[in-house]
Amino acid sequence: MASKSRSAFVRQYWNLAEGQQLAFTEPILGHLQVPPEHKGPKSEAFRVMIGVLKNKLRSNVPSMSSAFQIRIEEAVALEVANLNDKCEKNHGDWQKVRLMPALLRIFTRVNLLAFIGEDQADRIEVYHDVMRFFWSCAKAFPILNLMPGFLLPLIGPVAMGWGITRLRVYNILLWITCQALEGEDSGDEKPVSDTFCLEVAIELRITHQQAPGHIAQWTAEMTRLQDAAAVAKITLGLLFASAFQVPMVAQFCVYSFCKHPEYHERLRAEAMECKDTSFGALNQEMPYLDSFVKETARLSPGPIRKLAVLPHELSAPRTVMVPYTSPDGCLIPAGNWIAIPQLSLMRDESVWPRALTFEGFRFVDEKHGTSESRLTHPSYEFPFWGSIRHAW
Repeated sequence: MASKSRSAFVRQYWNLAEGQQLAFTEPILGHLQVPPEHKGPKSEAFRVMIGVLKNKLRSNVPSMSSAFQIRIEEAVALEVANLNDKCEKNHGDWQKVRLMPALLRIFTRVNLLAFIGEDQADRIEVYHDVMRFFWSCAKAFPILNLMPGFLLPLIGPVAMGWGITRLRVYNILLWITCQALEGEDSGDEKPVSDTFCLEVAIELRITHQQAPGHIAQWTAEMTRLQDAAAVAKITLGLLFASAFQVPMVAQFCVYSFCKHPEYHERLRAEAMECKDTSFGALNQEMPYLDSFVKETARLSPGPIRKLAVLPHELSAPRTVMVPYTSPDGCLIPAGNWIAIPQLSLMRDESVWPRALTFEGFRFVDEKHGTSESRLTHPSYEFPFWGSIRHAW
């Protein structure tokens, strides 16, 4: 696909956003996903997602950064603690760690602090329930990727272990949502028995202390919905969406750091300069590290596996809900999948100078020592987190 065609495709792709739903989520989230009619850029779920992630979370990052740092240190220590005699004998001070599982556990512990607050994030049973749900998702992905669409309703529940781990996590979020909505009626949908809230409260040993703000609370506060079950589904979707992308990027960054020692000195110097810095809401700190991570992500994009029927690594797969004809006459029937050819776009020489060369500080203005663009800034050329939604 020519570069101009790729760029036009990405723009056309996001023009379809209102008529699409995320592929893969139905067999993963099952009946607990946000209904298709409530998705899209004009939906309540999308409005809440933007408000929570771009406004509430971003504005609270400065006050939460110290807690995040402590949580990261504790989580890393748990992964490398208790060297056994064999490890010490064979590797000295080094210990073998399975990187992706370890990073998933580390970032899950940190994410839970933002999603459900410190009181609940500290409960070991809550952490284990969430990890079991994520492992269920990870095991289901390769199975579901190979299934034809008509088999997904049959195979999906089996691949997800009948949704047991998913329901436990949803129940936790539902209880927190009920508290945030001040115990109002959670609607007609009852995922468990009528004594659900009492049982979960006992299991979690809830205290009545006032907890700091968190995503589950903000979601309940910002939505116009008064149905706790519907609100909890939005939070569950956000939690699922946060699970794998960042650990994958972190894993690739470790590999890049090992392969490119020429960047060590500058990155370490920046880390020492910022070791006592509280990160601000504008997200402008540590431009060299941010660029290094973004360049790593550019050349190692996304956790979405190569599908058997498609030749390229993809991002943002969507199921087309209504037929659409592009300006150049291409018809996309309802029911088809459509996605961004992310790997080829990120390595396109006409879009990225020296596209196949790793340039760790590609996104830094060296003259001023500031970021030209950030990892968290999506664009048509860098759709790692999705893309911008502008009419054209």
